[in-house]
Amino acid sequence: MSLQIVQGRPIVDGIYVNGHGPCRFLVDTGAQSNHSDVQVARRFGLLAMFRVHLDTIAGTELAPGMAQARVRLGETEVQSTEVLFTKLNAVRELSDDIQGVLGQAFLAQFDYLLDMRGRRMVFGAPEPAGIKAAFDMQTKRPGCGYFRTTLQEAG
Repeated sequence: MSLQIVQGRPIVDGIYVNGHGPCRFLVDTGAQSNHSDVQVARRFGLLAMFRVHLDTIAGTELAPGMAQARVRLGETEVQSTEVLFTKLNAVRELSDDIQGVLGQAFLAQFDYLLDMRGRRMVFGAPEPAGIKAAFDMQTKRPGCGYFRTTLQEAG
């Protein structure tokens, strides 16, 4: 999937929400939820099922949303994910044609590679070459209290 980089931020085309689209979304690995512009959600007939208090740098707002949206990007799809309906004011400063935000509610379901330099996003990417570092899931820190090295003799 190709990316456009706008002011250092990745934008992807081809998002479908409940079969409606294609839409242009900002990929935000720091956002917990997916967001759709309120007007786009209304045009697509997406119905709010709940409301949440959404904290942003601009303050707190009450955001409607749906819990079981189907979101697809290319061949990659999540059958049941959260989408909040917001005005996207800060996102609109990047580009007027951005219609949503793809957040961790979608992204965390997959292994993916976000290649800013190569301007691409790959889902199910092969693991990169190199050394893996273990993470202690209790402390969320690299390492697990010991190191193990395996050496192979040259033959």
